[in-house]
Amino acid sequence: MLRHLPNALTLLNLFSGSCAVILLLQGYELTALYCLLVCGIADFLDGLVARALKVSGDLGRELDSIADTISFGLVPAAILYVLNKDSIQANSHGLSIAFVCFLIAVASGLRLALFNLDTRQHEHFIGLNTPMNTMFYAGLLVMKLNNYQGIEYFREMGWPVYACIILTCFLLLSPIRMLNFKSGNSVSRTNSLRLLFAGGVGILCIIAPILALSLTVVWYLIVSFLYHFNTLNKKTT
Repeated sequence: MLRHLPNALTLLNLFSGSCAVILLLQGYELTALYCLLVCGIADFLDGLVARALKVSGDLGRELDSIADTISFGLVPAAILYVLNKDSIQANSHGLSIAFVCFLIAVASGLRLALFNLDTRQHEHFIGLNTPMNTMFYAGLLVMKLNNYQGIEYFREMGWPVYACIILTCFLLLSPIRMLNFKSGNSVSRTNSLRLLFAGGVGILCIIAPILALSLTVVWYLIVSFLYHFNTLNKKTT
């Protein structure tokens, strides 16, 4: 019976992600964030439990990708759609944003399919992983719920939205090596970068709690770029 637990957790991820999409479109944004939190916890635990029980297999891997496509592909696209719903309803320019938002789901689905075929991503990710990308957009929703003034500029001006979509799709499919916190890499340089990341996150949570989620992803990208260039330099020396 226990051998089915990892897949049950993956299905919980899928269910919660589906609920989050509906809740977002119905205006229950805070509840959608709670569902997204359940997705993140279930996504973390399914692999952990599978390794502990030694029951990982092709079914679990494929099911995990399907669940993540909804929870960490469609959900961030839906968040961006909801953030721009007022401008979408107001004019045709906004309507174009409605369609372009869902390119995030397309890029996420492609990334997850490529991830299943890629055997190089044990010690690090290649490109931005979908849960971290979702965290950035969840952070924007947290700003909206807390009436953060900067989010209004983001919503009213069209170009920041398009810039986010383009950058997101590029990072999801990019060849840039990024830190993988699940790996067992014990190289001192890698561990130093992990500590640097953790310290930065702690500071962000203290000085800017409302912005912390989105800025954590920005900080993750900065530290990952350092990791990428370090690994390149190591190969050339």
